[in-house]
Amino acid sequence: MTRLRECLVIFMNKINPRVYPASIIIRQGFDVGSLPNVKIRTKGKHKLFYVRACCGFDIETSQIFETKEAYMYIWQFALNDIVVIGRSWEEFAEVLEVLKVQYKLNSSKRIIIWIANLPFEFQFLRHRFNVTDVFAKEVRKPLYAVIDDCIELRDCLAISGGSLEQLAKDYTQTKKLVGDLDYQKSAITGKLRNSKTPLTKDELQYCINDVVILSEWADYIFSEYAEPKKYIPLTKTGIIRRDIKAGISYEQKKHIYEQYPETFILYKDWFQYLFRGGYVHANLFYANKILEDVAGVDITSSYPAQINFRPMPVSKFRRVNPAELDKYIDTHCCIIKARFKGMKNRFAHSIESKSKVIFVKNPTIDNGRLLKADECISLLTELDYQVYNMFYTFTSVEILSLEVATRGYLPAYMTEPMNKAYIKKDELKKAGLSDTPEYAQQKSYVNSVYGCTVTRLCVEEIVLQDGEWSTDATSFDFERERKKAFMLPQWGIWVTSWARYQLLSTVYAIECESTNPCGDVIYCDTDSIKMMNYDKHKATIDRINKEIGEKMKDRILAQNLPFEHFDNLGQFDLEYEHATMKTLGAKRYITTYADGKTKVTVAGLPKKALTNYCAETGANIYDMFDDGLLMTVDIAMKNASCYNDEPTEAIIDGERMRELSSICIFPIPFSLKLDKIYKLMLDNIERKEQKYEKRIY
Repeated sequence: MTRLRECLVIFMNKINPRVYPASIIIRQGFDVGSLPNVKIRTKGKHKLFYVRACCGFDIETSQIFETKEAYMYIWQFALNDIVVIGRSWEEFAEVLEVLKVQYKLNSSKRIIIWIANLPFEFQFLRHRFNVTDVFAKEVRKPLYAVIDDCIELRDCLAISGGSLEQLAKDYTQTKKLVGDLDYQKSAITGKLRNSKTPLTKDELQYCINDVVILSEWADYIFSEYAEPKKYIPLTKTGIIRRDIKAGISYEQKKHIYEQYPETFILYKDWFQYLFRGGYVHANLFYANKILEDVAGVDITSSYPAQINFRPMPVSKFRRVNPAELDKYIDTHCCIIKARFKGMKNRFAHSIESKSKVIFVKNPTIDNGRLLKADECISLLTELDYQVYNMFYTFTSVEILSLEVATRGYLPAYMTEPMNKAYIKKDELKKAGLSDTPEYAQQKSYVNSVYGCTVTRLCVEEIVLQDGEWSTDATSFDFERERKKAFMLPQWGIWVTSWARYQLLSTVYAIECESTNPCGDVIYCDTDSIKMMNYDKHKATIDRINKEIGEKMKDRILAQNLPFEHFDNLGQFDLEYEHATMKTLGAKRYITTYADGKTKVTVAGLPKKALTNYCAETGANIYDMFDDGLLMTVDIAMKNASCYNDEPTEAIIDGERMRELSSICIFPIPFSLKLDKIYKLMLDNIERKEQKYEKRIY
């Protein structure tokens, strides 16, 4: 058992919370004596210590949907094995004063209070307390905030990802309860509580569990980061960025500066026109149809695979003669600006997003992507250029400009931390420990590497002054950011380009051997392919896997790594067979697997809303899943947020409640509407099919 696991077990086993009302803590203080201090490395000469107190904070609110107002009626605070329950902000302020006095807090000695979703609680706190420091990536979304220079509020979901429920599954012994205080259930009942409303035992336990989870999480952070590594992470990608940065040499950093885009305009152009992300799209001819005998394959850890064994740009891009494209395209990384005329799709797949082309004339749009166009100007990598030629035909192609860079593999300081975590993750999985904090940590670490490669420069500083949010771009200095860089933006661009190339070249191979006029590929989503006639294409998938496996093995062995942990990395894995599927476009599909289970994937709709409704009512899910689908608030379980930046007041059950600022989470219905042009295209296809069937009949 690792030291981390031992620490967690010891801490978790002793958690049997003692629950006190705030009034007792205010009078007597915390029954937790002297606690050690943990020194944290900071920039400059300023020393910063954190009291090793495992703290969590959470609130519950009454949401008045008609006026979009919200009022806190109970808060809970955990410090080690103590849970404090309070019903007013005044009580919480007094508890913070107790903390400051009892543990002698000051600008050099702080306590961290972990909050599951800091942006929510902070909206209630920001006008009530003296916020002396804040750091946010976006307006209204702080990652940390400091009260009175000594109480540091931290957002834990920015590190763990997902929800508090998922955090508890991955990292803590205490699990989140599902009860009457859930916002989704409150949305149905509309039950309002004030600061004197009695709570049942189960409702109180719901509150208690939430902060005990945060207390256990705090212990995990101290054990894993603060004590051994002398820092406290802010985000999931920040953890691995720190490790990657620690491995770069001065000479390598110098090369990064030289290869970085020379101007901010060029940097923005690359991300606007060259970076494309994952390919997510449905076959136009199979949209809005119920399809049988569907198989799904997906690439095992696609982005980590591309990072590991695909060649990337490792030199500065230089301009060359556009007429020499054939000379460079197979041996160099290329940035190609090209004009395509008479652009027309070759298969029932539209590859290019309309938002990514520099110019387009008379396009036909298939759910946001180009089906055909009279003229199109695009900025492409050499891989995307080859994909263009797989899926489109042209009357003419003119290469307007060409830049090339040397191909090479990413430096060891990028790949070694990721591969080390990948090996640990595989070892834990094979040992049956995939439900441990260590496994969750390693999995998160591996998946965060890609996030690091595509992290954009922060152009605007987010400022909170006198409780009000604003942005300030005056301090942004591109040259300064370029000097600080230890990764190249082109790496993220090529990682995604390689991932699309692997996915789409496989789609191309499948469609080339398909005898179906509409093709056999139904849907693609970043690293997965949903298809028909899998048995016919299995040999092609196996061939592609063999080629990838051989290349991967060469790269893994070249890095002196044990190949048994990477033997399926980057290869297509059969996820399921003999399924039923229906899609209405990108991020809109339902699948019923061979075992009878149905999964709904619809952007903006909670995962189980539609399946639960159909199970309760007996409705046919495939009939309901259609253009014009409307789900009322009690079915959809979908929420929206309304920020109140001015004071609000309301009388709830006879008590006057007041907030200086707040956020209301209120239920909204869900509607699914197809784009008018997309709907016309589908209707036109259906009419043609009916006409064809009638002619045969």
